[in-house]
Amino acid sequence: MQLQTCWAHVRRKFLETNDSNGQGAVGVHYCDQLFKLERQWKDLSPEERLQQRQLESKPLLKEFWGWLDALVTMKGPLQKAVDYTQKLRDSLQRFLTDGRLFISNNLAERSIRPVTVGRKNWYFSTSVAGAHANTIGYSVIQTAKENGIDPFEYLTVLFTELPQLNIFQDSEQWENYFPWSPYIQAKVKPLSKHIKRA
Repeated sequence: MQLQTCWAHVRRKFLETNDSNGQGAVGVHYCDQLFKLERQWKDLSPEERLQQRQLESKPLLKEFWGWLDALVTMKGPLQKAVDYTQKLRDSLQRFLTDGRLFISNNLAERSIRPVTVGRKNWYFSTSVAGAHANTIGYSVIQTAKENGIDPFEYLTVLFTELPQLNIFQDSEQWENYFPWSPYIQAKVKPLSKHIKRA
């Protein structure tokens, strides 16, 4: 597994320079261009998105890194933004290799917010094993929501059908039970508009 880091955090670092007419603003502008491209491709398949990223995002990033490498800065917020971005250079570019990856982790942060806000309610996880089990459960439920299916219905299908399958000998069967699979999307009813995604 390889690390993918977040362009929203990079943008925030350049925004925090409070340099609306200088180099900080240039950094923000590059990030905004990346996000604008991603919004245009949000309905594409991962394969199509990857192709567009190679055509448009990759040259934009090459220009961005050229600008950043040539930038001369003094100590201060701009230097911190540059150092932060350069340190994450490889992982910030990972989205160019996989159309399924997002350029920011805003979606993940929104998904875990209910758990974070309600952390005092989770004190019943009195052991590491209990906390680990809860983590798996929350992840499955939030992933179902993000894929537009009812979590209860999805869990019902998993608990009913998976025990009947020999998934350890034929691991490819797992793919039919991911929440984004055509099989699950057809079998499980859509997420109720009364259930919030996050």
